[in-house]
Amino acid sequence: MMKAGCIILLVVGAAVSIPPPDDQLHIYALPVGQGDSTVVQCPKADNGMISIIDMGSSKSTGFSKDDALRYLSGQEIKLIMLTHSDADHINFIQPLLDTYQKDSVPVYHSCQWSRYRISSDKAVPHRVSKCCGIEGCNTELVLCPNSNAVLLVVGSELSNCGRKRNRDSILAIIKYQGVKTLVVGDFEGTKTFIRKYLDCVGHAPNSELQSDIYRLSHHGAWNGLANRREFLAAVDAKYVFSSSGLKSNYKHPRCELYDIYKGRVAVEEKYHEYTCYKKYGGAITYYINDAIYATSVIPLFIFLQIN
Repeated sequence: MMKAGCIILLVVGAAVSIPPPDDQLHIYALPVGQGDSTVVQCPKADNGMISIIDMGSSKSTGFSKDDALRYLSGQEIKLIMLTHSDADHINFIQPLLDTYQKDSVPVYHSCQWSRYRISSDKAVPHRVSKCCGIEGCNTELVLCPNSNAVLLVVGSELSNCGRKRNRDSILAIIKYQGVKTLVVGDFEGTKTFIRKYLDCVGHAPNSELQSDIYRLSHHGAWNGLANRREFLAAVDAKYVFSSSGLKSNYKHPRCELYDIYKGRVAVEEKYHEYTCYKKYGGAITYYINDAIYATSVIPLFIFLQIN
């Protein structure tokens, strides 16, 4: 268990279904391997309804499609946000909607809806067009109306929906009782591209991106584009995590990110394993108490409880 002010982060054994709601907001990072799936569960005041930011996986260790559907079975979905159209972020959405019992779900997305290959008539698409910053995007989505939990868009379609889909990822902040969690899909870009974005939202130490918790971009990639140092400085997170099945040809997450964060994030009482890849060579497993995590050891998943 990790405590820092009003944040508790746990790594616990995977269950068959999502636990019942309580008086807190819960953020679950499902262990989908090389993919992304963030599930926000409202407190009991909002009947535990959920919202989903991305839901997909490539063929690597992690929750299967059936595991994910079983885990969320019977839940009321407030909204879905798809950061971009890569398959490992969206390919569980169609079967989820096919089995969903309600009439329809708003689905917020970047770029053309046709890119997402989702045919369910239960999906009501809402495009988040090109924008930058909280004021410029002017998109505040209510996640839990009785609990004051919202999703603030801070960027979308910054590469004008060209062939480099990662650059067009939606960047959004989950905000609840003053605690902020930043989720950015696979957002990445060159030094010039990232600097231009930071010119809009602010550089460290006065950036709109500043968040307590950060879901590392692009599954914890370190490719000269994702998670650039100036971007990480603007976010200034105290807890960071990613999802990866440690698939060797991707080498996610990268140990260079651990080298950056060790000693700079919250320090926990208990130690945990953190497995990452070096640029040259295989995976390395550290035994650490720094607040950096990967959902790479199945059947574990990351569980964030925000008081």
